[in-house]
Amino acid sequence: MGFSRRSTCSAAVALCVLTAGGTLAEERSDAPPEFAIHLVAGTLTVDEARAMALDALPLEEDPLLTERDLEAYYWPAHTLATTEEVIERLNDVGMAGLKPARPDDPPRPPDRLFVVSAGKERIYLGLIWPALRSSIPGMPHVVVPLAMSEDRSPGFGIQMIEVGDFDDPRSDPRIHEALARAGVLRESP
Repeated sequence: MGFSRRSTCSAAVALCVLTAGGTLAEERSDAPPEFAIHLVAGTLTVDEARAMALDALPLEEDPLLTERDLEAYYWPAHTLATTEEVIERLNDVGMAGLKPARPDDPPRPPDRLFVVSAGKERIYLGLIWPALRSSIPGMPHVVVPLAMSEDRSPGFGIQMIEVGDFDDPRSDPRIHEALARAGVLRESP
């Protein structure tokens, strides 16, 4: 049984398409996430971090979460539907500093700062905020410990206390576009 010139050409074209598709998939997996939250590395306080340029803040290498961890991001409420593993991760990070170093020391949670990024662009600085603190931060924050919602689905909100006129950094159009590209954007809960 011989192969015709037409079948040989068709096989070659199919092989090229499959190879190109594999290359594109590999490029996508190496691409930066569309949306990510990275913890700020080190022990910077809120005041120290705010005094620095956003691009100068040292970030932990691996993101705390990306769009791959999200089922949905509800806009404009800034509520994220995610997995139980992400909720546990956030609780662990936010509550880690609550144990005193010595039995006589009162617990003092560290400032656990994070940066929200859209693609390669850093958009804003936020804070993981233990609910046990008596004050409320004047910046985007996630209050921990997080609990399951009433419908038992895991999720959390990035909150912001609005005082006076200001531009809410959570509503940056670059974040909206990144979430839409990632397919997790929902315009209402």
